[in-house]
Amino acid sequence: MGTHGPLGKRSSEKMRPAHWKRNDGKADETPVITVDATPVIVPEPDEDWHPVARRMFDSLEASAHAVFYTQSDWGVIYLICENLSRDLKPKFVGVNEATGEVLTRSVPIAGSSLAAYTKMLGNVLATEADRRRLKIEVEMNVGDDDVPEAPLSLTERREKMLKEA
Repeated sequence: MGTHGPLGKRSSEKMRPAHWKRNDGKADETPVITVDATPVIVPEPDEDWHPVARRMFDSLEASAHAVFYTQSDWGVIYLICENLSRDLKPKFVGVNEATGEVLTRSVPIAGSSLAAYTKMLGNVLATEADRRRLKIEVEMNVGDDDVPEAPLSLTERREKMLKEA
């Protein structure tokens, strides 16, 4: 994924411009990879998901960096949310012998599962820390009147980004 250790500074926090050379002669520029845009179909979230899993899916879909997600990224996100939903829902613990009623209880997510979710979400750059480790920054543009525009769909955001590039 990225490097270990403390997070690097944002480019705006660095003491010198990005085009200046470091002591080792290398420029402080992040490489840019250009690919042809292909339509990405975002899967529909499952209606039966736990509300927390649904909130995670919706937040990733609405995030600024979602324009870079490919079909495989959405597959991973769907897998994460599906399993997160299963882990958050009440679990079968037994059957009441007197009534035959199925007994379920909410059980905390195991630490190892939580660590796996954190790692998988890091792979899709879900947090600012994950993005900064890879030297990816998302800046929010605020209009003159501080009123945000209506959100664009993923396709509209991708097309707008490609036109501006």
